[in-house]
Amino acid sequence: MARVLARRQYERLENLLQEKRIFFTSDGGSRFRPENTLHFSDQIRLEPYCAFLAGNHLCTCGSFSTIVSPIQHFFSLGRYCSIAKGMTLLGDRHPYEYCSTSAFLYNAKFISFRQFRADQQEGFDVKPQIEQSASIRIGHDVYIEEHVTLKRSLTMGTGALILAHSVVVKDVPPYAIAGGNPATVLGYRFPERIINKLLLSEWWRYRFTDFNTMNIENVEAFLEEIEDAVISERIQPYTPPILTFQGILDVVDAPEES
Repeated sequence: MARVLARRQYERLENLLQEKRIFFTSDGGSRFRPENTLHFSDQIRLEPYCAFLAGNHLCTCGSFSTIVSPIQHFFSLGRYCSIAKGMTLLGDRHPYEYCSTSAFLYNAKFISFRQFRADQQEGFDVKPQIEQSASIRIGHDVYIEEHVTLKRSLTMGTGALILAHSVVVKDVPPYAIAGGNPATVLGYRFPERIINKLLLSEWWRYRFTDFNTMNIENVEAFLEEIEDAVISERIQPYTPPILTFQGILDVVDAPEES
């Protein structure tokens, strides 16, 4: 949804997002003005310490994720994700199974077709397309490199790496390295045994500061250390308060104090 806020509502929203540690610039400042429109879904869930450094859409996002490309409200990201600049989405589907792929068949609003009908005083009954659901679900610790193009309905597993300039039209498994046009799985970041251990550890549930003295450069050593830290209760899952759609409305639409 999109809302145009009155100045007092905008100031409330800006203050709320700052308070909840939702960032929009690399230095923590603001890049919006009261006349801007901010888009978000009524299903949104925001954890603190995530950053939307481009665009005017918010989506569900976990802590410690950084997004440098404009995204859409139907994205959902876990924790520790990195989306580089230049990411785009494929456009609407043209029905290639029809006699033509031209938009005259299904879109009555295109100016060239609309004006032709008006000028010629002739009609044409468009064929409605089946709605294509848009949902991009991104797990934890996913890295999307620069100038990647995504299909509008995808799932990317935890730990996946998408190489620069790829066009992704199929789901990507956990810890896969995918690249090309169309993107295919070129390999995996780790052997299957290590991938299974990483997924089982759910290390992303913890603060990155918990890993300060661990051997993060050696994955097997890291897994042993985090398992020991969890068993001994030296570290606890990070469970911050989540900002929801209703939480946003409660603040933005609160009545003026008398």
